[in-house]
Amino acid sequence: IRRLLGGSMKERDLDELSKRAGLQRRHAVDTTLMIHFFGKDGTNELRYEDFRRFMENLQHEILELEFHEFSKGHDTINELDFAKILLRYTYLEPDE
Repeated sequence: IRRLLGGSMKERDLDELSKRAGLQRRHAVDTTLMIHFFGKDGTNELRYEDFRRFMENLQHEILELEFHEFSKGHDTINELDFAKILLRYTYLEPDE
């Protein structure tokens, strides 16, 4: 968490978040995303509009990669591949 947040959270909040997630604390590392969103000194704040745009772009890219993996270079996928994409990250009990 510290690496992701680059030290921009209060120490107490970071301790609590780390404790809940079962993470060990480490020194701060500024990642490209952290610098982009929060600035070199970590004092900028991320607006909802920027967060939403980033997440939409990320999801779009992931969906595109998923589609291309199953389309094997074609512009379409078949019904079975569509079902595989939908169920790829779904865990079902044996009786479901």
